[in-house]
Amino acid sequence: AKQTDEETVIQGLYHSTAGALAENAKQEINANNLANVNTPGFKRDIPVFRVRPTEIVEDHLFPREKNAIQESVGGGLFVHETVTDFSQGAIEQTGNEFDLAIDGRGFFAVQGDNGETLYTRAGNLAVGVDNTLVTQDGHRVLSRGGQPIPLEEIENFRVGRDGTVYNGNEPVANVGVFDFADYKSLSKIGQNLFRARGPAELSTRFQVRQQALEGSGVNPVTEMVRVISAFRAYEANMQMIRNQDRN
Repeated sequence: AKQTDEETVIQGLYHSTAGALAENAKQEINANNLANVNTPGFKRDIPVFRVRPTEIVEDHLFPREKNAIQESVGGGLFVHETVTDFSQGAIEQTGNEFDLAIDGRGFFAVQGDNGETLYTRAGNLAVGVDNTLVTQDGHRVLSRGGQPIPLEEIENFRVGRDGTVYNGNEPVANVGVFDFADYKSLSKIGQNLFRARGPAELSTRFQVRQQALEGSGVNPVTEMVRVISAFRAYEANMQMIRNQDRN
């Protein structure tokens, strides 16, 4: 059946609205990346778009007569998923003895508020109120055996390349660095932390660098261009909505 002018306008409104929503989501994701340009160990997010199939394809209504134009433009754009870019950021010396950077694969394990084990690449650490090694948000950093790392007896905090904590020349603890076979099992939960759905294993491909931090994985210039591009695309879709609404 031939598509009517009214159906064309409704379809156009739907496509423009879907495009505006997709670009707005993209803008929010990119803006959050940009806001974390100075967050140690932050991993940027990437929106993945998908074109929705037309009604005939989606609902398997193949006996129905197809409209060539409608089928060619699809059923509208939407954000299919958000993936995280786990590429390592640049490592910079800080001179702070409690700053640790993972050079290679792996994550620091920390104790969540409810006792679950969470993971992070942020190594800007400190001494907690209970004299254990903690993150900036107060989460205890865990050893290879999953225990907090006590610092009360340690006079000079020194960490070897393998994560071993020394008191003088005596090894007294170790900072656990854990890795995953599939990084898709990791999901962001805020505070620069990840929750793992799959099993963690001790990493073998890393070095811990003391008095250094891994920087954010965000390129500020590139991310700003993405924010501006998404905003302009959003405005273009909104203008199309206004134009079609007049018809």
